[in-house]
Amino acid sequence: MSWSGWLFHGQGDNNATKVPHDKDENENENENEPYLLGGNSDYTGAPTNASTTHSQFQDPEEDAPSPEQAASAAALAKQDKQDEQDNNKNANPNDGDDDEARRKQEQDSNVRLRDVLTDWSGNTSIHGIPWMANYDSNATWYRLLWAILSLGGAAGMCWQIQFLVRQYKDYQVVVDVRSFYPSTIEMPQVTVCNMNMFLKSQQERLNILEPRNDNEFRALTLDLDQFIFDTVFNDESVQNPSDFWHESLTSMGRCWDFRTDQGVQLPGIDGGLGFDVKLHQNDYTEDSVYGGVSVFVTRPGTQVNRQMYPIIAKPGRVTSISIQQTLFKRETKQPWSRCRGKSALDSLVQCREECINDWAIESCDDCKLLGDNKNSDDLKYCTSGEVIECQKRSNITTDSIAICNDQCQPGCRETLYRLGSLELTTSLVALERLPLRYNLTLEEIQTEWAQVHVNFEAITYDQQEERPSLSFNDLLAQIGGSMGLFLGISVLSFVELFFDLLSIRLIPRMCGVRHLYGIGGKNVLKPKSD
Repeated sequence: MSWSGWLFHGQGDNNATKVPHDKDENENENENEPYLLGGNSDYTGAPTNASTTHSQFQDPEEDAPSPEQAASAAALAKQDKQDEQDNNKNANPNDGDDDEARRKQEQDSNVRLRDVLTDWSGNTSIHGIPWMANYDSNATWYRLLWAILSLGGAAGMCWQIQFLVRQYKDYQVVVDVRSFYPSTIEMPQVTVCNMNMFLKSQQERLNILEPRNDNEFRALTLDLDQFIFDTVFNDESVQNPSDFWHESLTSMGRCWDFRTDQGVQLPGIDGGLGFDVKLHQNDYTEDSVYGGVSVFVTRPGTQVNRQMYPIIAKPGRVTSISIQQTLFKRETKQPWSRCRGKSALDSLVQCREECINDWAIESCDDCKLLGDNKNSDDLKYCTSGEVIECQKRSNITTDSIAICNDQCQPGCRETLYRLGSLELTTSLVALERLPLRYNLTLEEIQTEWAQVHVNFEAITYDQQEERPSLSFNDLLAQIGGSMGLFLGISVLSFVELFFDLLSIRLIPRMCGVRHLYGIGGKNVLKPKSD
């Protein structure tokens, strides 16, 4: 075998493929061994490749290259091409991913609308739609069944939601009732008015039929010591009645208010307030119809008027009045509020009385109604004749009262008392003692004297507190419950419908973006730069 044959057959094909190509690194080695395959220079110093070197040094007597040699040369060429591609890819690593994405984009740039809807339907959280849109697995009748069920659920959801919205827009309130059992309870104001407003003897003596100011009002009526006797509170006698009884000039006449800061501890007949009254019926005016006293139980500081309904204590009788207290806390938040003011003295009755008094000032010009303490003290009281003339000039009995009723609302914080009464007959033994005490005969006791007892049935009270029957938070919660009950959807389901399907997929599709995921997919890339 020649030395060139030894080079191929002796060194093997693997050595032939590992021929160095870098002249700088192998320059000295190539100078010493110019005959090796893959050297960087031949005898003339020109670069050669493996095949050229082989042909130059091949013995003319040798045959053509064997099949193994040809296969080795082809593998060498393929390896060189692959190395060149790897070098280009390493130089720009993103080109391969971009090319793959662009190929996918080209395949995905003209997706049918049905495919878009099918893809969205299969991934939505709205129950029923995935079953309706599964064309590949579900039969037509099965998909139609789910379509009917879904439409029925949607109809039920819409009906329930509109019902809730209408209920919310009615702005109704519900009342929570609670009972309290304190150790003591505040004594209400007890107002006592004689059924006869003016004394006949005083009218004749002063020659005044109707008062025009407060002084004349007092002069025509009874003083405290002429009217109320033997006051007892919490089973103890009151030594100085003027500390508890206070004058009140009202439309019911000159009345007296019992007020105290002390609470009531014992219910029933042994506690509370008790007093006697002397009626002076022999001094009643001719226009008086009833005999006795009117008893009002109100919140402390309230001025009584003719719109309030009293308990009548009859002459010659013991009248026992029982009290049940209720505290109202009405809703003050708009638009649920239907009350007036937050003061404890604000009430529907007070509002109507003030409205009518204001009407009198406007209609009668130069006078005010009896018991009007709100308007100027310089105005004189209207006589009954002047009031009738005012009524003729304007419709106080119809229009004005109706306007007052429409304008007035109950107080937002109001305490009301539900009253009950019981009449007792005085024993003969007690009747025998009364004439000596009041300088009255036994017959006069039956017409001039009356006794009143006022106390709570029990040391307890009820509180009625209003709140919205359906607040905005309740409305949202019930709407969410209806959506979950009928269709199993949530707020995120609306995001899927209006944001993902409409905004991301369908609307961009109208502008030419016909991809499966619209503008939300990764395959929507900018044009490749040169």
